[in-house]
Amino acid sequence: MMQLRNHIAMLLIAVALVACGTDTSTTPTDTLATITKSDLRPDTVTRWLYYSFADDAVVAPEQIGVRQWDIKLPLLTVNSRTIDIMLNSGTVGNGSTTGCVVSSRWENVTRVLPAWNFRTDDTATVNRVVPNCVLCPQAMFTYTGPPSHAIMPSPDQVLVLRLADGSYVKMQITSVYQGAVTEPTATTPIGFYTMRYAKGLPKPN
Repeated sequence: MMQLRNHIAMLLIAVALVACGTDTSTTPTDTLATITKSDLRPDTVTRWLYYSFADDAVVAPEQIGVRQWDIKLPLLTVNSRTIDIMLNSGTVGNGSTTGCVVSSRWENVTRVLPAWNFRTDDTATVNRVVPNCVLCPQAMFTYTGPPSHAIMPSPDQVLVLRLADGSYVKMQITSVYQGAVTEPTATTPIGFYTMRYAKGLPKPN
């Protein structure tokens, strides 16, 4: 038990050390157009969904070696308790997409701050740009526990990406359930991603 506690503590410290930052904006002034994609389903063979923000489209698994993709989302099952999201930043994949998680509401993330630390992704689960956890600092999802055992997006975390062309995108996954139901149960079909994103965040001065 003591070893488990120490391991958990080390994981929390590691995540905190690589966190991106906080947007201290208090007045929502977001005027960027929001794009919403609903019920995106990972490929059942590769068990991943590859997405390109530059093309606003899913990239087929057979094209990931020749087409630019920015993010990949895992296939989920009823037993899933975390969501291991990865960026195509060179270490994971062959691209140059980097990112950070910002502790802020969606509407308050209106520009990129100079202090934000955009990182390449890491093959080690503990050092993901998007924390693969539900109880650690800057977790993008929460776990409700029984009886629903639901995975719900956190409204206070936004993923900001720097794409290969140097432009910036903010994104949130707003549901992982079919039809984006607001109160999923233990039997609600899972692994259907609904996400929103906005391109063209102003670059830091």
